[in-house]
Amino acid sequence: MSLMYYLEKPTVNKILISDDTITRFTKNIRFLTANIKLGSQKIDDSFAILNEIEQLILSDMLTPEEEIAFISSPENISIINNCRKLNIIVDGLIEKQLSDCIINKSLIEDFKTCANPIYQSYLERFESIANCESKIISKYKNDNIIFIGSGQFPISAINYFRKLKSNITIVEQNEELAKKSEIVLSNLGYLDKIKVINSKGQDLLFDNFDIVVVGVLAVPKEKIINSILSSAKPNTKIIMRTTYGCRTLLCEPLNFEEVSGLKLIESYIARGNQTLSTLLFSITKTKLPYDNI
Repeated sequence: MSLMYYLEKPTVNKILISDDTITRFTKNIRFLTANIKLGSQKIDDSFAILNEIEQLILSDMLTPEEEIAFISSPENISIINNCRKLNIIVDGLIEKQLSDCIINKSLIEDFKTCANPIYQSYLERFESIANCESKIISKYKNDNIIFIGSGQFPISAINYFRKLKSNITIVEQNEELAKKSEIVLSNLGYLDKIKVINSKGQDLLFDNFDIVVVGVLAVPKEKIINSILSSAKPNTKIIMRTTYGCRTLLCEPLNFEEVSGLKLIESYIARGNQTLSTLLFSITKTKLPYDNI
């Protein structure tokens, strides 16, 4: 299946669709999302519901055509939105708990052997995608890497440094989360190796960076990409994290209109227990500062 199959506006080939399979998937996902109580959910209940939703999504029971049919149905908009909100809440809670523990002198390795499988799954998932991205990045000049949308627990940046030994800069627009990430890095011994910037991604200049990584939750992507195009060197490579198929129930996917001015040169598509896919772009045109005037 072509990568651009998902990047472009979806079209549905009804010959390749089983209505029975979609009905079963929809029935299961509706049952699970009916238990979501955003804002009033107990933490353990939120973890449990999201875990069941993830297991259903990652089972890959739908074909790509069936996934598009499900996602494109107006009847499923509220389901998709609630799943994404729950995923953001749960990921935020996991990040908070992990960062709070690190601030209290725990080590990342402690969570990989702890009884709670949520931490193990989270760490293994982000370690896996960072390892994959590090292999891609290693093919290109990577002395200076910047990651936009790092959050309070910069696990991807830490994994990049462990693999590449590059100069890493992370960007978090929330001041409190940026400060917490500095403490986390300090306690883990990385603060002199990974620089933290408290800023919006679209307000930065990228002329000093070889690799720009845009996190899946970094927004607004179009403005961030325009800023990259306005200031980055012509040979800068850009990594975008995104989702495809039913994995878009967990995070909003990259819109192909947002990456105009970029050329796709490499990709890693999530399979198995992975939720996030990685796209590597090169710059095909430079955006001048007065283009938006």
